[in-house]
Amino acid sequence: MQCRRLYSILVHMSTTNPKIFRAYDIRGKYPKEINSKFAFQFGYFLPQIIKLRKNPRKILVAADARPSSVILKSQLIKGLLRNKISVLDAGCASAPMLYLGVQQTKSDLGIMITASHLGKEYNGLKICRSDLQIISGTELKKYAKLFNQPPVSSPALGKYQKKDLLNDYLNFLLKKTSFPQKEKNYLKKIKIGIISPMAPVKFVLNRVAQKISLKINFSDIKNNKNDFAIGLDSDADRIFFFNALARPIPGDAIAALIADWLLKKYKGKTIITDERSSYLITEIAQKNKGKIFYSRVGHSFFKKEMARRRAIFGSEKSGHYYWQDLFYIDDGIFTLLQILKCLAFYKIPFSDLITKYQKYAGMAEQNFKIKNPEEKINAVKKHFQKKFRYTSSLDGLTMEFNDWRFNLRLAENEPLLRLNIEAFSKPILNKKFKEIKRIIKK
Repeated sequence: MQCRRLYSILVHMSTTNPKIFRAYDIRGKYPKEINSKFAFQFGYFLPQIIKLRKNPRKILVAADARPSSVILKSQLIKGLLRNKISVLDAGCASAPMLYLGVQQTKSDLGIMITASHLGKEYNGLKICRSDLQIISGTELKKYAKLFNQPPVSSPALGKYQKKDLLNDYLNFLLKKTSFPQKEKNYLKKIKIGIISPMAPVKFVLNRVAQKISLKINFSDIKNNKNDFAIGLDSDADRIFFFNALARPIPGDAIAALIADWLLKKYKGKTIITDERSSYLITEIAQKNKGKIFYSRVGHSFFKKEMARRRAIFGSEKSGHYYWQDLFYIDDGIFTLLQILKCLAFYKIPFSDLITKYQKYAGMAEQNFKIKNPEEKINAVKKHFQKKFRYTSSLDGLTMEFNDWRFNLRLAENEPLLRLNIEAFSKPILNKKFKEIKRIIKK
C-alpha cells in the first residue's frame, strides 16, 4: 500500500533539477538547488525508499563547517524524525568520522552534509550504508520528484540523540597506527605546516601530534620553515601535500610512495588506482610483485572496487587515498599518519624522498570547455589509433604509447573535457599536449 502511494506521488510530481544527483553523491548550489525544503523532504522520504532492517532503524548525521550545512542538517533531521527511526546527530565532523561512526554505532545509514572541495556557494549530501558502501546520486535520481514534494504535515515519530564522534575516531586512528619509540624519536625532528582545517579535524590533529611528539603549526605554510605541509578539503576525506618550499606535490606521487612502501611489506597484495594517475604506480606494483587494478574516478566506484578486489590501498590523483584498514574509506588524517610511518621507515626528508616518485614529466589536469566533448574524444582516438600500445575506455579514453600516455574524460554534468597527460620528458610532454589541444580546439 505504501509503495503504491509513493509511486502515485512520483507520477504526479513536477521534476526537480536532475543535475544535483551525481555519480558519487548529491551536490548543487545553495539555496537555489539544495535548500531547507529539499533537505526536509529528503530526510522524510529517504528511510521509506532505502531498505532498512526493521529494528532498530538508526541513521547517523554529520555536517562540515560551511554555514549552510547547519541549516540543512537541522531540516534533514526534522524530516528524518517524521519516521519511526533513531537519529544520531554528530554535529560538525569530517566524512571519515561519520563513516567510522556508522560502524561503531551500528547505524543503518550515514548522511554527511558537505560539498567536499567545492566553494561555500555549494552544498550536498553523501550517503553510505552500514557496510560503508556509497548510495550514489545516480541511484537516488529516480526519486527526484519525490524529494521535491511540498512539506509533509505529520508528527515527529522518531528518537533524537546527540553523538560525539571525536574521541572514538581519535582512538580508532591511534589503534590502527601505532608508533614505536624509535619512530617517535625520528618524527619529533619533523615540522609540519597545516592549512587551517575545521575545528574537529584541528582537535584530532593536535591530539595525534601530542601522542607522537610531532611539531605542527596552523599558520601560513609559505612563511614557516616546515619539512612539508598539508591541506585537507572541507570534509577531510581528501589530503594535499606540499614540499618544504610550499610547492604542491602531485597526488599520484604520494600514491606511488605509499604503494611502494606497502608492497615492500605485503608482497603480492592488491592496490587500486585511477587511469589519470602516473604509470609509475603500475611499475611499482610490478616491481614489488603486487597486483594492480583500475577504477573509475569517484569514491562510490572506488569503494566498491576496493572491497571487490580486497585491495590494501587505493588512490585517486585528486588526493583521495583509500585503506583496507579503514573498511575501504578515504581519510586524509589516516593518510598523513601513513606518510609519517613511511618517513620513519626510510629516514629520508619528505622533500628528498618524494622526488624519487616524480619520475615522469606531467602537468596539472587541463580542462577544455566545449559544446561537443564526446565528438572530440572520438577525434583524438581516431588521430592516435594506429600508434598506441594500450587503450582503455574504463573512464573516458586512456591511451599509452612508448614514451607518453594520456587520459581524456568527460566532466560530470558540465560540457568539459579533462585531460591528464605524462611523458618520459618535458619536450615530449609539451609536444603531445599541443597535439591533443589542437585536435580538441579544432
